Formats: sequence, structure tokens, C-alpha cells
Amino acid sequence: MDELESLEIQIAEKIKDYRKGELSFELDDKHVDRWINQFDEVARKPILQETLHLITNYYMAESDINEYISQILNLKDIFTDDPRSEMSLIQFLNVQNKGSSQQRLLTLLNQKSLELYARDINLNNSANIKQYIYVDDGLYSGSTIRHDIERWIAYANPNTDLHIVFLCMYTFGYWYSKKKIQEICATRNINVHFWRRYEFNNFTQNRYGELYYDCFWPQEVDDDNCKTYIELMNNEAQGKGYSNIRTYRNILCNSHIFSNDFNRTILEREFMRAGSYIMTVPSKSNISMRPMGYDNLTSIGFGAFFVTFMNISNNCPLALWWGDSEANIWHPFSKWYPLFPRRGNITGDDLIW
Repeated sequence: MDELESLEIQIAEKIKDYRKGELSFELDDKHVDRWINQFDEVARKPILQETLHLITNYYMAESDINEYISQILNLKDIFTDDPRSEMSLIQFLNVQNKGSSQQRLLTLLNQKSLELYARDINLNNSANIKQYIYVDDGLYSGSTIRHDIERWIAYANPNTDLHIVFLCMYTFGYWYSKKKIQEICATRNINVHFWRRYEFNNFTQNRYGELYYDCFWPQEVDDDNCKTYIELMNNEAQGKGYSNIRTYRNILCNSHIFSNDFNRTILEREFMRAGSYIMTVPSKSNISMRPMGYDNLTSIGFGAFFVTFMNISNNCPLALWWGDSEANIWHPFSKWYPLFPRRGNITGDDLIW
């Protein structure tokens, strides 16, 4: 067995429960091999090495999420010393109208509550509620939770607490959303508290003034498709009247998520190349579709990396999730084979082609 085969086997072992029972094929080493063979041969080893590093640290299997859920259900700041009794005063919010991540997490929470306290979580009864809990997998730009809270606030009991629980948060979206949500909740005198398992910094500087950036942010890539995308992006910015947009990384900045600069540089470059190629495939794409992941801002993409056994965010680079191995050969989705086949939102935002 050579090193590439070993890396493929290790990656497959880490992601073996990804969308288990939903996909018609196994995410085995052959699956990983088919994905990696789309990249230039000289880049395959560092791509696999760094992908394994990222998955080892930031892929949450079902067991990892259940462990975090247990921690949440035992938080004394929420459930006091008598969680079973406190449950009757807590409502878990089921308010998302886009995607299924919240409902899936609520199902896991209910299963764990039955295991720990022999009672279901409260989803419907709003009488005498003193605390609300909103759960979701990730806060990226924060637009989803802001819209959810705006719709919900009219039904909330005043003088209560809202606990917002995420598996991961990105700091810029958290900073902006926290201010907006606190303003909304202040209209009913509701205190807001945030909880998360992982926090990723996507300010250019972190809270301590250090140059850390925990997203994919490639240096300039010499590639025709990349040049075409940058030109389109600059035209988009000009049409919107933007004078300052984030393109390639031209500064030295550290990151907590990558193992070393060499692998990081190659991975970012190859994901940018692959994503820019993917951008050329659909005849029509979602306006937020970018090479390094969906982003409402005019940019090369959000550049997130966070995956759970339930799904992968479209804020992650397209090279990780775009495409469909079972699409007909004439369909654009057949032109790229994803490592993490993504379940699109109910609205079909990812499926415009």
C-alpha cells in the first residue's frame, strides 16, 4: 500500500457516517480516490494530507454531536441542578423554513433528553416559558438566524432568556448577528446567550489584533478559469459601486485550522482552480455561488470548512461538495465528483444550473 492509498483509507474511515442511509453508495476509499484524481497528480498528496487533518479536527460524526448535545443538556446555566423539572419551563424553537439542520438536531436532542431525563423536549407549549433554545449546525454569515428571530419574536414571552446554540460559529457573522439579535430581543426584554462547540476567526485580525484567518483564502492563482472569475467578480463589484472587495490573499496571516503553510497554499490554490472551473459549468448559477463557497458578498467565496455527518455547508469550497455522481452525462452536475455530496436546501438554492 502506498501513501496515497493509506491517506484515502484514513479519510474514508473518518467520513463513513456522512449522510449514512441517504446515499446510494459507500464513501469508501474508492470514493475518495475518484475525488482526488480530479486534481493534478503533483498536488494530490498534500491535498489528501491536509484534508485528513481538517476532517480529523473539524468533522463532527454523529457520536461527536451526541456528546456535545449531552453537554448542552447538562449546562447548569440553562437547566439548573434539576434539569428534569426545568424542562417544563423551556421551549426548543423549531422556526427554520429553510433547510433541515434544525429539525435534525432537535430530533437528536429529543432522543438524548429521553435517555437522560425520560421526557421529550418541549417544542409546542409556550405557556409559562422562561427560557427558549434555538439550535443549528453553523453560524456563517448569520442571515438565517437573524431572519428566524425576526419572524419568531412576536410570539416570544417577554422577560425571558434566549439561548442560541451552534456547533460552530464564524466570528464576523457572530459579531454582526449578535448586535442585531440583541436589538430585536430587547423589544421584549429578552436576554440573549450564545453557545458553540467551535469558533473560527474570519476577521482579518482576531480579537487580540493577531493576523489569524480560519478560512480558505488563496494567494493569487495563475489559471485561466480563475482569471475569468476574478474579472467577473470585479465587474460585479463595479456594477454595485463597490471599491474595496476581498480578492486574493496578499498578506501573511496565520490560521488555527491548517497543519502547515505548504499544504495550506496548495489546498487553497487547487480548491480555487477547481471552484473556478465549476463556475464555468452551469448555464445559470445562484448569484451567491463562488469558487470558495457561497457568499452574499462579492468575493472569491466564504471559504469555510466544517462538516457534520448530516451535511456540509454550501459556504465551503465548491470542490468539496458541488456535483452529483448519479447525474446524467448531459447534466452540469456530472462534471465534478464531490467528496461530500450535499443535500440542498428545500428551496433548491444550490440546484440552479
